Amino acid sequence: MLDQLVQTRPIGKVGLTLAAVTQGTPAEALEYCKRQAPGVVCLSDPDRSAYHAFGLERGTIWQVVLSPEVIKGTATARQHGHIAELPPQGQDVMQMSGTFIIGTDGRIRLPYYYENIADHAPSICC
Repeated sequence: MLDQLVQTRPIGKVGLTLAAVTQGTPAEALEYCKRQAPGVVCLSDPDRSAYHAFGLERGTIWQVVLSPEVIKGTATARQHGHIAELPPQGQDVMQMSGTFIIGTDGRIRLPYYYENIADHAPSICC
């Protein structure tokens, strides 16, 4: 999902800032974003407190590995040069993701909670 947002950057056209929150340490987040999302604001949340605060839960084995959507998504990612691998030590591969549009007042305006790790938020911009 981050790869697609970085490529199209539709939110920049409407005055929004794209930020990615990772489970890694600050150094890991910086390295990841340099490689995968240059120019994106990258935040580090190694204890996953922001994930919990936003209501993002741990996925089931079905949501993370076994669903047809995940299997298809993994194959598609592989075709685009992405390789599924275990996360660095301390990161939780079962942690579900989400996409949130947050107002300048800090309120969540549009939340999207992923059904599985291959899920993507619907397009909302241009």
